[in-house]
Amino acid sequence: MKAVVVEIKNPFVAAMTEDGRIIRIKNKNYAIGEVIEMKKINFSKKAIFTAAGIAAVFALGCTGVWAYNTPHTYVSLDVNPSIEYELNVFDRVIDYNAVNDDGEAILENLDLNNMDINDAIDQTIQEIASQGYLSDSEPGGIVIAVSEGDNEEASQEIADSLGEEAQSAIEEAGVTAEIETIGIGAKRVAEARELGVTPGKLNLVQKLQASNPDAEISVEEWLNQPVKNIMKAIKENRKNSESSTESAAETTSATDETSAQTTEISSETTSSAAETSAAVQETQRNKEKETNANSNKNKKSSETTAQTTQTETTQTTAAPVSETTKKEVPANSNAQKQTETEKETETEKQNNGNSGSKTNENSNKNASGNENSKSNSGKSKNN
Repeated sequence: MKAVVVEIKNPFVAAMTEDGRIIRIKNKNYAIGEVIEMKKINFSKKAIFTAAGIAAVFALGCTGVWAYNTPHTYVSLDVNPSIEYELNVFDRVIDYNAVNDDGEAILENLDLNNMDINDAIDQTIQEIASQGYLSDSEPGGIVIAVSEGDNEEASQEIADSLGEEAQSAIEEAGVTAEIETIGIGAKRVAEARELGVTPGKLNLVQKLQASNPDAEISVEEWLNQPVKNIMKAIKENRKNSESSTESAAETTSATDETSAQTTEISSETTSSAAETSAAVQETQRNKEKETNANSNKNKKSSETTAQTTQTETTQTTAAPVSETTKKEVPANSNAQKQTETEKETETEKQNNGNSGSKTNENSNKNASGNENSKSNSGKSKNN
């Protein structure tokens, strides 16, 4: 239960309850106009001021009425009919009015004065549904905005609570609707009133603008549209934006994949080029090795030839026949042995021939000597 402090008389204060009673409670550093959350009051103990204090009660009455009728919270409800409510500290409706022509048609059949805001929201939605603004064939839209001064967090809590009440009301009426709630500050309420709209609908149109920044959206035109149309446009814009984002993401992914493939191909090409270069270098090294080997081989061959030439020259000087034979016959050990044997045989023949000639010559000389001896001997005999 709530009560509002209307007078301070230490050590007590006078406070007015939701039902309009003035009670006296102990002062705990309260201030005038402060709202107090109280437990259930036992009026047998916490009595209203006695007869002796009736004059004081009447004196405080004006203050109590002022506190009761002071606006404390702002609430707006939009379907296409737009209605706003002003509440006191006890969440009682102290004023309400239509913001557009459709709202006026709804309020013609309603009396919401001094009604708790939850009951007021319930009756308002029931009347809106009965006049065909909400149905069960097509989902409608409801926006509830709440401002409790500049305390947006507290405002959002009240808005959410009223959203639950609105949900119960549309279920009771047998209709369907998407409900959006928003907590706002007093500055936002003043801004909307300057435009002649509710802050809830103004906020919804601005969300529509944000959903498609590139499009030219007429605020004035959309403020006259039903809430369900604005909500539908927001959803379509967000869907298109998500599709564009997904398409861009797919394009980026494809580009990245192509880039990756290009990088892979480039890497493979680089690797292949490196392998080819390595193979070429290896071939060059092999050729260099082969060239060096051939060079060494030719060098050795030249050295061997030089040595052979030097040997042949030496042999030619010592034995011309043998050198000639060596030039005609390949350098084979068996052939050389056979040639040497033949040479020795021929030499022996020559030697034997020379010896025979010498023997024959000696024999002839001996024979001639013998003849000469015989001739001389005959001459001696004749003499």
